[in-house]
Amino acid sequence: MLVHEFITPKTSDVRHAANARDLERFVSRLSRGADDSIPVGQLQGPYVVPGMPLFENPPLYLLARYSATCGKASVLAREINVGRFG
Repeated sequence: MLVHEFITPKTSDVRHAANARDLERFVSRLSRGADDSIPVGQLQGPYVVPGMPLFENPPLYLLARYSATCGKASVLAREINVGRFG
């Protein structure tokens, strides 16, 4: 799974922060608390997701995050982009 972030002058810091928190919650849930973020440019996992009764063999997930900053993005957006947002 690839998470592709777009940080542009037309997106707000409020949305950037909300999206970062949502991604952290998703990663924490998928990894059962082992991880709470995906650093930009790193591959994480594999994570096993229970699939019974739909899947006989549980699927494995690898997560990667790519971030693109376009134009003059805000300071907060750049901090999220390099993983300093907490």
